[in-house]
Amino acid sequence: KGNNSIWSNRKEIEKLSGNKIKTIRANMNKLVKCGNDVVTYNEDDNGGYYKIIPCANDGTKGKDGSLKGSYVIIDSRILQYLVNVYNSTAIKIYCTLKWLLYDKETEKDIERQLTIDFICKQIGLNEVSGKNRKMVSDVLNTFSKVGLINRKSFTYCNDKGDFITSYKYSINDYKTFKRIFSGK
Repeated sequence: KGNNSIWSNRKEIEKLSGNKIKTIRANMNKLVKCGNDVVTYNEDDNGGYYKIIPCANDGTKGKDGSLKGSYVIIDSRILQYLVNVYNSTAIKIYCTLKWLLYDKETEKDIERQLTIDFICKQIGLNEVSGKNRKMVSDVLNTFSKVGLINRKSFTYCNDKGDFITSYKYSINDYKTFKRIFSGK
């Protein structure tokens, strides 16, 4: 329902996917009917979102009744923005950050120090390549500027006496992203 629904965004979805909305709906229904929780549609106080579990689960259920596995939840409005503005590598980086910056024990987003090398490895890029490192760094800088993430720099002295600048990251919710993005 509303502006965030598949139906209200059908032209854009058809354009992006290369499929008619009828085919997309049929495929979505097939996935939901499988009952294996690979793709589910859920609603909360902030609106609707899709939950996608990209890996096998162990058959046990979590607090919310869904099968346990490794997944990320992305607000549908943020996902729409990512699809409209960024390429697949940037979307992989965002999904990886959502995964890395979530504590499964407390079920809350957290702040964590991450390196460009580590992020490159997580999304399947060669971390030795200067081109890949620059691309990931540029995406992270852009995500920070538009308000998708917080990026805090800090400098420390390593064992060799070299000063190293590193970053801590955290994920912003939709309200914070919207406020920063709109400049209010």
